[in-house]
Amino acid sequence: MHKIFDLKQSILIFILFGFIAATMLAPLASSTFLQNNSNLFNHLAAIMHANFALSQGQFPLRDALINNSGLRYPFFQFNSPISYTFSGIIYYFTPSNPFLAYKITLWIALTLGGIYMFRLGNWFYQSKPIAYLVSVIYLTSPYFLLINNHLFEFNEAIALGVLPIVLFYTFKCYTTEASLRSMLQLSLALFFLLTIHLVTFIYTSLILGILLLLISYKNNNHVIKLLTLCLAYLFACALAMWFIAPIFTTSSFLISHQTTDNLSVFQSHQPPLLGLLSFTANYLMNASKDSIIGITPTIGWPILFAFGICIYALLHPITLIKQTRAQYWLPFLLITFFICFLLTWSPINIWKYFPSPLLMGEYSWRLLSQLSWMGALISGYGICWLFKNNLTHKQAYIGIFLLICVSNSWLVVLDRQLIKIPDDFIRHPGLTSNPDFYLLDTTSHPELINEIDNVTLSTINSPTGLLLNTPYIIPQSLLGYTSHPAILLEGDVKKITTHNELLAIINKQMIAHIPLKPGVLRWIIPINTQLFNNNSPLSFQFALSKKLNDPNEFSLPLKSVILTGFFKPETVLDMTEVQKHCSLETSIVDCKLSIPQQIQTVELPVNYYPNLLDIKLNGKTIPYTSVLRFDHAIAAITPQKGTLNEMTIQFRGLVWANYTSCISWIIFLILSLCVLVQRIIPVNIWRTHRNKPLFEID
Repeated sequence: MHKIFDLKQSILIFILFGFIAATMLAPLASSTFLQNNSNLFNHLAAIMHANFALSQGQFPLRDALINNSGLRYPFFQFNSPISYTFSGIIYYFTPSNPFLAYKITLWIALTLGGIYMFRLGNWFYQSKPIAYLVSVIYLTSPYFLLINNHLFEFNEAIALGVLPIVLFYTFKCYTTEASLRSMLQLSLALFFLLTIHLVTFIYTSLILGILLLLISYKNNNHVIKLLTLCLAYLFACALAMWFIAPIFTTSSFLISHQTTDNLSVFQSHQPPLLGLLSFTANYLMNASKDSIIGITPTIGWPILFAFGICIYALLHPITLIKQTRAQYWLPFLLITFFICFLLTWSPINIWKYFPSPLLMGEYSWRLLSQLSWMGALISGYGICWLFKNNLTHKQAYIGIFLLICVSNSWLVVLDRQLIKIPDDFIRHPGLTSNPDFYLLDTTSHPELINEIDNVTLSTINSPTGLLLNTPYIIPQSLLGYTSHPAILLEGDVKKITTHNELLAIINKQMIAHIPLKPGVLRWIIPINTQLFNNNSPLSFQFALSKKLNDPNEFSLPLKSVILTGFFKPETVLDMTEVQKHCSLETSIVDCKLSIPQQIQTVELPVNYYPNLLDIKLNGKTIPYTSVLRFDHAIAAITPQKGTLNEMTIQFRGLVWANYTSCISWIIFLILSLCVLVQRIIPVNIWRTHRNKPLFEID
């Protein structure tokens, strides 16, 4: 009978938090029209890419198969593989609309977050009504609503749903004798948090570390338990080693490193301090995907008010509520909350003293996720104090209703531009946000480039189109690598009202000309370096043969301007030619082609990453090199000449990291089986005994 009652209660709790989670996602109710936000469409594209990769047998997810002009883009290797795996599986059941898979994934995450925040609150206060309010305060925190409905931070929102699970099992392991079962549960929860949103994992580790160190310093008897938590933490890292090892060994070479390790970027988006006092959402303009420009983040008045009550209660001991466990934790929570508050809003530059990995969040306001869960737990004590530890279920339900009403202004999205998902986007989903974010930064790390094929002349490629009579400098040091230098100009002549010619001029000497007419222009301009001084750079410019009376008579938007001719044509097999002989729509690129005798280098249709690719030639793994092509580093190999070559290419990550994760998961499954047997077979040798909980310490 007791088990039936527990099951009924669990179902009711699930229904309650499922309903609240749906309420928090109300701005996303329409599946037909959605906000025209590049961040949102980027996540939808990633879900479709993940679905396709899974259907091709790729597990775990590492690279997107249908993006970046056929080149493999390791989006999932560096960004949230588990969340996209889960949503990609759901997309199997919603194939016509990836936004449904997006919302279902968020709803599941919010529901789980609410349930486990309820369990954590009930553990703290031994009161289900207070636990309900603690959980709803967390779910309706302004930051949670901001990233869900305005900034569309899909992975971070899922991570905030997983975070209460991590907190619950962390406190469980820390306050009682850590059983094998609880340690496995904590390691699994940490694994999910780590592979869903690395930034939230790092900041949670920092804040939880501060909190538990403060408590352990107060009571040395719990240092051993802290070490036990560290073991669970390390085991979670071992489970995810296939994911984190390539990140920490390669991230410094990526374009993303320009922002994720940039102190000036980190400080430039500090939220305004006065925004804390706003009773409603502070709308400035349409929400922007890259920062807090749209809405000012805040903690929320329910948490601020409860924080003030807790400070008052601590200063007036006679009013303390008899909640031994919560009363023991409260001072440490308040201290950690204040430290986290300073890290978020401090006017003093204190982040320069922290290790650079902590700058991965890009903005200090990402710490609001930590303030939200601590504030929710602190709020529980304020509720205990207000109601003298006698809150009823009816009062809790009224409180839930009021909290949702208070959060209403954060649910409203003003001045939205709603659009339908284009059919072309469903057929060809392109990653719209930072598509080059995880490519090698060839400018900052030229030492990674072994060969140069062609280089984009970005200074010439103006967004306004080709600029006339404007000198551009091509350094002789770059020309020194070329065997037959040439400039490839590609664009579309939009306007030309009179018969005219486009002239290419180097050091005031015309070297080539081409007649102009409306339409596509593709012009290869050879450069004879012997005609110029080898010690000085070349000043290159374009002009018209006839002067225009009106500058608006001519317009030439550019597709690309490329300096080429580094290889001799007869010695390199171009990537575009290789692609014709490759099967690209599988988890492994498979190429079969005959190699002429004169070929020395074969460009492969895959982005170059040191040590992370597995390239096999005729069944044998071989070393590979890099070629700089269109400012992207692609992989290249030396083939076997004069014979049919079969090449397979796979993004595999680091071999040692893969083996570490594989062995760790085998250990995890064996230990989980032991726990299962222990629960099924009640033999004395399997039984464990719990220690007294932490709140009973002297």
